[in-house]
Amino acid sequence: MSKLTIKQDAFVKAYLLNGGNATQAAIKAGYSEKTAQQVGSENLAKRYLRDIIDEALAKEQKMFDDDFELTKIDIPI
Repeated sequence: MSKLTIKQDAFVKAYLLNGGNATQAAIKAGYSEKTAQQVGSENLAKRYLRDIIDEALAKEQKMFDDDFELTKIDIPI
């Protein structure tokens, strides 16, 4: 896996925290507002960044699913 730059790391974190808005994540990561849409799109097209994002989302989904199973109440129909 490629080592992330500081901006790429910040982009990934901002993307995950903001619910998947690549343009806003790019701005938050320090990229120019003028190029944020293009940079956001380019970052998502980079396989190694996409893999990191997808892995984090899968972990989050698993935690949600595990928590849901623990708290699910069986309601008779």
